[in-house]
Amino acid sequence: MGKTIKRAAIAVLAAALLFWLANCVTVLLLHGGALDVLEQGSSTSRKAATTHFLWPGFLSWLKSCFLVGAIIGFLSWLTAELFDCVTSKSCFVIGAVFTFMVTLRGVLTYPAIVEAPARKFCLGTMFDLALDYIPPAAVELLLLLFLFGLSFRLLFLLFKRSNSKAHKVAMVLVFPILLCTFAFTHWIGNTELPKTKGTIVIVVESLRSDHLHCTGYDRKVTPNLDDLAKQGLLMPNVFVPLARTQVAVTSLLTGCYPHRHGIRHLFPHRANKRLRCPLLPRILRKKGIVTSALGDFSTACLRPVDMEFTEEDIAPAVTVGAVLERELYLRSPICSAFLLGSGLATKLPAFRLMPLFSDPRLVAQKVKCKISELARREKPYFLFVILSGTHVPFAAPTPYWRHFSPKRGRPFRYAFGPIRFPDVAKMAEKAYSPPEQKRLIDLYDSALFAVDEAIGEITSHINKSGLENETSLFVLGDHGTDLFDGDTTMLHGDWFRGGVQSYRVPLIAKVPGRTRANTRSVVPRSSIDLAPTILSILRIDDYGQMDGKSFADKLGSPQELTHRPIFAETGIWMSSKSLFTENEVCHYPDALSLLLLDPESGAPFLAPAWEDQIVRSKLRMIVSGTKRLIYRPTPTGYVMDNPLNIPGDEKEKLKNQLLQWISTDPARAFDDKNHLVRK
Repeated sequence: MGKTIKRAAIAVLAAALLFWLANCVTVLLLHGGALDVLEQGSSTSRKAATTHFLWPGFLSWLKSCFLVGAIIGFLSWLTAELFDCVTSKSCFVIGAVFTFMVTLRGVLTYPAIVEAPARKFCLGTMFDLALDYIPPAAVELLLLLFLFGLSFRLLFLLFKRSNSKAHKVAMVLVFPILLCTFAFTHWIGNTELPKTKGTIVIVVESLRSDHLHCTGYDRKVTPNLDDLAKQGLLMPNVFVPLARTQVAVTSLLTGCYPHRHGIRHLFPHRANKRLRCPLLPRILRKKGIVTSALGDFSTACLRPVDMEFTEEDIAPAVTVGAVLERELYLRSPICSAFLLGSGLATKLPAFRLMPLFSDPRLVAQKVKCKISELARREKPYFLFVILSGTHVPFAAPTPYWRHFSPKRGRPFRYAFGPIRFPDVAKMAEKAYSPPEQKRLIDLYDSALFAVDEAIGEITSHINKSGLENETSLFVLGDHGTDLFDGDTTMLHGDWFRGGVQSYRVPLIAKVPGRTRANTRSVVPRSSIDLAPTILSILRIDDYGQMDGKSFADKLGSPQELTHRPIFAETGIWMSSKSLFTENEVCHYPDALSLLLLDPESGAPFLAPAWEDQIVRSKLRMIVSGTKRLIYRPTPTGYVMDNPLNIPGDEKEKLKNQLLQWISTDPARAFDDKNHLVRK
C-alpha cells in the first residue's frame, strides 16, 4: 500500500509540475500588454493594483494549472495501475494521450480561444485542418470509451477481489442503475411543472433590429425569434437611451434616462453603486416576487451597480486581478483548451469574463434549470437573462462559426479575435477591406444564429413544462451595433453617424391573455418603457416616478400606440480620433487615459476630474416618428444636425423638445454656450 501511494504521489506531482511548466513557457512566449489600464493610471493606483490585485489573479491561474496537472497525473497513474503497467513511461504516455484528447475537444469546440496562439506558433494550417476534418463528436466518443473502459476495469478488479456476494451484486447493477437514473432525470426535465406565474426578460447583446428575418433581413438567421414574433407582438423600432451595456441595462431596469439614474458611462464609481430611483428588481422583491439574474460575460455590468436581484449567477466584476487571470488563460492555450474540453472552465470566474468563451447553449441550459427550479417553488418570479454571443468578437462555438461556410485563408475565420480594452479604441480608426467587412458580418450572423437556437431551447422548455400560459416573455437587445454602415466600423454608442442601428433594437413580447398572434407596431418606443409595462402587467402601480411609459394596455392593439418623442445620448468615446474635426465636437483624450483604479476592488473608474467634460461633450438625439434631430456641442456653442433634412417649423419644434429634455438633468444646467454644466 505504501508503494502504491508513493507511486501515485510521484505521478500526480510530476504531471502537475510538467503541466505548469509547459503553460508558463507559452505565457512567456505569448507575453503582451494585457493590463493597459495599469499603464495609464497614477503610480499610486499601479502600486495598489500590483500589491493587492495582481498576485491573487496570478495565484488563481497557477492553482488551476497545478490542479489540471494533478488530475492528469492521477488518471494516468490510476489507468496504469488498473491495467498492471505501472512504469514512468506508461504513465507519461497515458497522460499525454488523455491530455491530447481532452485538449483537442476543447480546441474543436471553442477554436477562437486558441486560434491566436496556434498561429503565433506557426500551427495555423494544422489548426484549420483539424477544425475541418475532425468532428468534435468523434473525440467525445473516444473520451467516453476511455472513461468507460477505466470504470469497467475498476469494477472488474473490485468484483474479482471482493468476497461478499452483496458487494458483487451491487457492482453488477451499478451501470444499469446509472442508466436508469440518467433516463429518469431526463424524463423529469420534460414533465409539466406547477403552474407558477413568471416573467422572463431575455436581453441579447448588440442585437440589430435589421438582422432578424421577420423584420426583412434576407438571411434566415433567426427562425426561433421569427416564430416567437408570430406568436406575439413585434416592435422593431425600440430605441435605447445609450448604446452601451452598462447604461442600457441600468435604464432598462429602472425605466429612467441616464441623467435620472446617474450612470452615464461604462466606468461608474462605487459611490454610485446603490441607485436612488425606482428599480424593477427592488420593487418586485418587495411584492414577494423572486428575482433572479443569469447569463454570460456581459452580466459583469450588473456588478458595478447593485441591481438588487434576490439571486444572481453572473460574471465577476471587471477588475485588474480578473483581467490578469483571464489574460494568463488566453496565453496558456494548453491549460485553457483542457479546461474547456473537460467542462471545468464553466466553474472558473476568469472564463465567465472571456468574450471568446460565450456559448449560448450553456446559458440556455442554466436558464432551463432555473425556470424549473423557480416554478417548483410555486412563487411568482422574475428572471433576467443576458446572452452575449452577438457582442464583438462574435466568437460562436462549433458548429455555428461555420454556418456561412468560411474557407481557409479568409480573414477572421473563427472570430474577430481577442478583444482587449485598447483594441476597442483602435476599431474606430482601422480601415477594413470589403472581404474583411463581409466576413465580420458573417460572423455576427453566425453568432446570432447560435443565440437564436438558445432562445429556441428556452421557449421549447417553457412549452414542454406546461408554463406557456403562465409565462410573460420579452426578448430585446440591450443596444445594436455598427457593422460598417455609412462611415462607421463596429463600435456602438460613440456617435449617431451612419444611422441609428446602434440605438434601434427589436422587442418581441408574448404575454398570455394580452398579446395576439402576428401583431406588429412600428411606432418608435424606448427600452425604458419595458419596466413600467411589466409592472402594469403585474398590477403594481406604487413604484414612484419613471421616465418610461407603459404600453401594457396596448399589447393586444398596438395600432393604438401614439407617437411620442424618444431621446438618446452618446457614451464615453473610446478613441479621441473621432469622425469629427477639432472644431466640430468637444474633444477629450482616449477613454483609457481617463481611468483610475479603485484601491479597494481594483475596478477601473472614470477619474472624477473628467466626469463633467464627458457629460458636456455628449451628443443627444430626439426621435419622433420617422424624424430625428441631433444636438452636437462644439467648442463655441452647439449645432443641430439634421440628417433627414426636416423642414423649418418641424425642426424648430424638435429642437425645442430636445433642449427641454436635456435641461431636465437634475444636476446640470445650460451655460451661455448652451453646454450642459454642473449647477
